[in-house]
Order: sequence, then C-alpha cells, then structure tokens
Amino acid sequence: MPSIQKYTPSGGTAYIFSSTGRPHYSTGTTYEAAGSSGHGLPRRKIVRHRLVQWFKEPSFADNMARYAALKTALANAEGVLYLEDEGGSVRVNARVRVLAHDLPEQWGQHMAEVKVEFEGIEELSGPTQTGATFTPDAGSAVSLGDVRDWIEKINTVRFSEHVPNRRESRLTVTARGSIRANPADSIATRRAYLQAQAALLRGLNAKDGVLAFGSGFSERVRVVESTPALGDATDEITWSLTAEMLRFPSGSFVEADWKVGQSDDDATSERTTRVAGTIRAHDEAAALAKRDDILATWTAAGRLLKGSDWNASLLDGADGATDTRTWEFALSFRENTGVRSYAMKVSTKEDKTSGLIVTTYAGSVTASSSSAALTKARALGKDQMDMKLAEEEDISSISYADSADYFTQVTFSYSYESRGAELHAEVTSDVQRDRFGANVQTVSGWAVGANAAAALAFARTFKVADVLVQSEREGDAEDYHAAAQLFKRITFTYAY
Repeated sequence: MPSIQKYTPSGGTAYIFSSTGRPHYSTGTTYEAAGSSGHGLPRRKIVRHRLVQWFKEPSFADNMARYAALKTALANAEGVLYLEDEGGSVRVNARVRVLAHDLPEQWGQHMAEVKVEFEGIEELSGPTQTGATFTPDAGSAVSLGDVRDWIEKINTVRFSEHVPNRRESRLTVTARGSIRANPADSIATRRAYLQAQAALLRGLNAKDGVLAFGSGFSERVRVVESTPALGDATDEITWSLTAEMLRFPSGSFVEADWKVGQSDDDATSERTTRVAGTIRAHDEAAALAKRDDILATWTAAGRLLKGSDWNASLLDGADGATDTRTWEFALSFRENTGVRSYAMKVSTKEDKTSGLIVTTYAGSVTASSSSAALTKARALGKDQMDMKLAEEEDISSISYADSADYFTQVTFSYSYESRGAELHAEVTSDVQRDRFGANVQTVSGWAVGANAAAALAFARTFKVADVLVQSEREGDAEDYHAAAQLFKRITFTYAY
C-alpha cells in the first residue's frame, strides 16, 4: 500500500504529492521560548515538515499539469497537511502554513524536483490558558491567557516626611501576556476568536474587580489601563494591563485631621474653642465614632458644647460610581474664663537729680473668683521689670445691677525702678590769691553716670581749658545708689 502525502489549502483543492521517483519526507521540531526573558517551560511546539516533489510523469504535459496544480495549492499559504505511511498509519493531520519552497515561476524541462517546507504549531498546554483572570464587579471572569511578565510595586505616601506614619500605601500591578487562538482552527475562526478576546480586554478599562494570578495573588483592584495588540489577528494577541489597589489602610480604618482655634470675649468672660477638620473612614458609622471620641476629649476638660456641624464629601462620577470616604466636622465649645472686666494704667516718673525712673503698673480686675482676678492682675503688671520697688494687691467683693452674683475685685499696683540716661554732678570752684605769689584755682566735686567711663568723661568736662594744670586727682568709680547698683560716681580735683 503506497503512502499518502497530501496538502489541502484553505478553500482550495487538495494536492497529492506524487510517489514517482524518490519520495522523501522529513520533520524537525523546535520549542517556543516562554516569557519575555526566554526562560521557563515552553508553551508551544513548532514542527517543520519537508517534502520533495519529483517530476517524473510520462509526458511533458503531465509534468506541466502537476506543476500548475502544485503552484495553485501553494498560493494559499495555509491549509491542512495529511501524511499516511504504507501501513495506513496517519503520521500527520494538522493545520500548517507554507514556510518555503523552490518552485520556479515557470516550468522548465530541466526541472526534476521541488522542495516544499510547511510549518505547524502545536500547543503543549492546550489552546486556552488560565494563567490570570480578572472578574469585574457584577460581571463574568475574563481569562488573560498566558502571563509573560508580572510586576508588583508598592508606593507609600506619608503625612509628613519627618514622621513614619503612613497616610496610604498603594499596590500597582503591571502585567503583560498573550492570548493565542487554536492553531487547528481556520484563519476566519481564529480571527473572530481573537477579536472577541480583544474586545473583552478593552472592556476592562477603569473597572473594579478581582485580579487573580496562580495561587499566590487574588486581590480586589481597579484597572487603570488594559491594552490589547491584535497584530494581523491570525495567531495571537499580546496585551498589557496596569491595575492598582489601596493596600493601607484597608478593611476597617479611620483617621482624623483637625485644627483648633480659640477666642476670648472679655465682656462676657467667655472663651470659645473651635475644633474643625476631616475624617476618613471605611463607613460613616466609624467616622461618627471618631468624631464622638474627639468631642469627649474636649468636653472632659470642662468645656460645654456650643454647636456642631457634620457634612459628607460625596463623589458621584459620570459613569455612575458613587463613593463616600471623607466627612467634614466642626465642634464649638464654650467655657467661662472667670474674668469679667479689667483696666490698667502705666505711669512713669523721672527724678532729674538722681537719674532714676520709677514706672508703676496700676489698675483693677473683676472676676468670678479671687484666684482668677489675681492671676489676671499679675499677668498684667507683675514682673514687668527687673528692679521692683513696691507691690500692692487689695481684694474686695462687689456686685452688679445686672447680676445677682458677687464678684471679686483686685486692685493692684506694681512699681519698678530703672536707670535713666541722665548725667549729673556737684562741682565746687575755689580761687586762692597770693599777694606776692601765683594765684591757685581749684575745681573739685563728683560726677555720676550710667557707668564708670561715662562718669569719668563727664568729670573731665569740668577741666579749665588753656590753663596750666598744677595737679589733678580722679578717684576710683564707686557705686551710687548702692542697693540697686544703678550708677557709678567718680570724685575729682583739678588745680591750676
């Protein structure tokens, strides 16, 4: 029983290779590299079939007819190759494509043989792969086929670069892969399948759902970008996908950020405290619980709640997605500071003879208690300067016509002494006249200044100019007003 070597082009007539002459058939196999790095288990086997057609027909016309039939069959680059051996066993029955041949454009009498090479692809893991899937909310799972690259990256944002507290951490998944058609199907069937898969991939853009890969990754993510590349849509499509998810905080979480402001009304002795900010939480119940915790903290300090505001920050997108994760709150508290009214006068008195300045802070404070009144009085006038001369605080009770309560009034006076910029001196001038000798004039006294240098310079201004000095004496600087050590005094004597 002779062997059968037959190639049937898609949509065409089968061509049977002649066994006239020396029939020849060989095959070779290579394996497609897996992944973009070329490592890992191969996914497809590429088989190349090589056949030889001998032109040994009885006549020229018969050879010409065989040439025309082979040329017509090879014009269609894809078809089915069928090989059966002499024992009736089927060796090959697969869809192939014409890879190469040396059939000339025109027939020549010298031509004796033609070599034809076909290529077929066999899936090692089946035509449908389930390496990764994405299941959108309220939708069916979409297979992503073979995954060739899978990268996970986490980006963390902090409240401040100075503290380690995280505000949020996001996981970004970047993946690439391919979806292959069944090589045993026709071109039309493969193209229709790949176009349908591309449409599914494009439909994943901006969708929320569960992304799964193998047994180690299954997370609810949001697809940022899903891009299929069809090429000629006869073999496979390649795709890229980027998705992200909020890794922290996740599940039940709540965080608050607020500011505090205070204002005092002296007319009513009331202090108003305003606490306002935002709360992020997984639901409103958790946000309200956080707000109540803040409220309890401020009322525990003796403040009374004056008013509150609560507003939700809503997101309503054009595609119908609604979400609420942020709430704004404001709390107002009031408390009695105890001070009803106060008045103070600052007076200054300067003694020209001594150069001393006396400053007095005097006034009164009316409050609900003596401690509050004294605290306010001392804040107004006490310890204003270094050298205190006197301190006076008088406490009494008073009442107002508009109130049945009694109040405490503190009358206060705090006096301080400071040094002025004055320079002063006491100077005596004597003249001794000798009938038969020279006259002698003596200028003596003391000069006072802020420091020794100033006092000495001031004393020397009493020297008589353009006169011969017989003697001069300048004493050491000494403290003047010793208790406060405010000035320096120098005694001097100049004789001419």
